[in-house]
Amino acid sequence: MVKLLTLLLLIPFLTVGQSINSTEVKGQSNIYNNALIQYIKHLEKSTIKYDTLYLSNQPEVITDSLMTKVGNTVIKVVKESEGELSEILDRKEEITYHYLFPLRFNNGQFDVSILPLGAKKEKGEIRLLNSGVGRAVYSFDQQKKQFKFIRYESRGI
Repeated sequence: MVKLLTLLLLIPFLTVGQSINSTEVKGQSNIYNNALIQYIKHLEKSTIKYDTLYLSNQPEVITDSLMTKVGNTVIKVVKESEGELSEILDRKEEITYHYLFPLRFNNGQFDVSILPLGAKKEKGEIRLLNSGVGRAVYSFDQQKKQFKFIRYESRGI
């Protein structure tokens, strides 16, 4: 009887899904972390996989709460002002470098845009090549006080 009562008390905690309800806290409830998760899932559908996803730390207010790993992909926040991108490109011929944009509200929906750029060094200068943009689109559930992921969409050049 005690075991049954304990189980009945725990069921609500076991069945509640992960909620996306913040722009600041660490973990999967952070909308920026969720946008990166959706981006990586989108890439994996097209057979693109990153061991390391290089991400600009600009604006810093977004990147200070990001997870350091999504699945098998390491999230490496690159400190541009400290010359870290240049150091990475000294070791690697070319990388895909990402910018994560602040949460935006448009036509009743919220979105987080992710801009992947080809990055390489030529004659000592960093060159960035835009190959398109993607965005994770969300609605907001007033009753549950959380974002609900709708879709990930991308547009290339």
